[in-house]
Amino acid sequence: MNAAGKPDAAALRLDQIGALKRPPWLLDMFKRHKAGDVSDAQLREAQDRSIRELVARQEAAGLGVITDGEHRRRVFMQSFTDSVSGFAGGDYLSNRSPLASRLHKVGNRPLEEFRFVHPLTRRVVKSTFLSPARMVQTYDAASGGSFYANAADWEADVVGISRAIVTELVGAGCQRSEEHRLNSSH
Repeated sequence: MNAAGKPDAAALRLDQIGALKRPPWLLDMFKRHKAGDVSDAQLREAQDRSIRELVARQEAAGLGVITDGEHRRRVFMQSFTDSVSGFAGGDYLSNRSPLASRLHKVGNRPLEEFRFVHPLTRRVVKSTFLSPARMVQTYDAASGGSFYANAADWEADVVGISRAIVTELVGAGCQRSEEHRLNSSH
C-alpha cells in the first residue's frame, strides 16, 4: 500500500500473456519466407532482431518478466509441433492434424527460445508452451489409429513429451512459464 492507502503499482506482479504483436516488417518476412523469397537464415536473422528489440522495449517499460513474444512462431501450437516428429502436415490451424507415425520428441522449441532470450536480460524470462490438454484435443483417430490403439495412448505420448519439454526448461533455469490452454469445440 502507498501513503494514500491504495495498492502500490510497483508491488503488483505484471507480465504479458501469450504472443506480443509482431512488427509489420517481421510479418512480411514470414510471408516472403513461406513464398520461398527469403531463406531460413534470413528469417532467423529477422526474428533475432525482432526479439532483441522486444526485450529492450519490455525492459524500458519496466516489466520484471521478459518474453520473446513468440516472434519465432507462426502459431502458438508450434511450441509442441516443432518439438516432435509424427505429424503428416503443417496445418497447425486445423482442429485435427493427420499423423504419419507415433509422436517422438526431436527437439524443444520452448527451450531454444528461452536460451536465446535468457542472455539478453538480467530479468526473469518466461517461456510459453502449449498445454498438453489442448494438444490432446487434436487427436485424429482416422490417421492415428494405425499408430495408437486408442486416444489414451495418444494422450500418454503427448503428456510424456510435454513433461520432458518442461523438465528441460526447468533444468536450463527457466523460472516462469505459461501454458496455452485455448479450447475448441469438435
